[in-house]
Amino acid sequence: MSNSSLFAADWLRLREPIDHSSRAVRLESRLLAALPDRAVLSVLDLGSGSGSNLRHLAPRLERPQRWTLLDHDRDLLDQACQSRPELSDLSLVARCLNLSRIAALDLPRPDLVTASAWLDLVSEDWIDQFAARLETWRVPTLIVLSVDGRRGFLHRSGEVQVDAKDTALQEAFNEHQRVPKGLGHRGALGPGAVRALTDRLSENFEVTPAASDWTLPAGSAAARSLGIELLHGWAESVRDLRSSLDLPSIEPWHNDRKRQIEHGELGLYVGHQDLLALPR
Repeated sequence: MSNSSLFAADWLRLREPIDHSSRAVRLESRLLAALPDRAVLSVLDLGSGSGSNLRHLAPRLERPQRWTLLDHDRDLLDQACQSRPELSDLSLVARCLNLSRIAALDLPRPDLVTASAWLDLVSEDWIDQFAARLETWRVPTLIVLSVDGRRGFLHRSGEVQVDAKDTALQEAFNEHQRVPKGLGHRGALGPGAVRALTDRLSENFEVTPAASDWTLPAGSAAARSLGIELLHGWAESVRDLRSSLDLPSIEPWHNDRKRQIEHGELGLYVGHQDLLALPR
């Protein structure tokens, strides 16, 4: 396995429990009621990674399923197949593909389209291609855990910390989220992706968003593990951006917040949105 795949696998493993517990379950209930009555349900999973979406959703669909997993990383797809849910009526197909132009991919019409923690990587022209596919297929679509630009720190009381430096670095991180990620020809939409897809689909689909925020309370094991990694990624992204911020001040900010998380003084939150689109 490549170094990049190892890093991605470690990060995906670390975030999976909070991903699963944060999802908007009310959208899943609505999805179940809207799915077609098929002998075998065909599911298309975009950006499957190591299979977190599969492991969460497949046991909840309550019927025989055939999943097609799409990702550009063969090593992660192999992990997804090796750690599949123990369901006797589940079959998998893993396809290692470049997803930069979804309009160019030869994909049969599924009964359900889904993706997790992925939509914010795509550009506006990719959204246009994707929406055109969905309007042709007219199938239920569940896109979960897309970041929406809100992030910060929590006091022990659970209240959000208000701090000017945190806010400035949050804005810088959101700017970094918009650099091109290779999914479309323009910059990634980052925090604006859910709104862009909602606007694009609203004429032909009933689109319902719902919050699926990560909450890592101060003093929790999740804050001290996942939260520390989040903080590190936050600081690295701002450094990479080379923005007009006072870059030398990132180090003392990073070290101070890390110490506060480790000592149980601060937790973290990251705003996410789930989106269910049902054809009208």
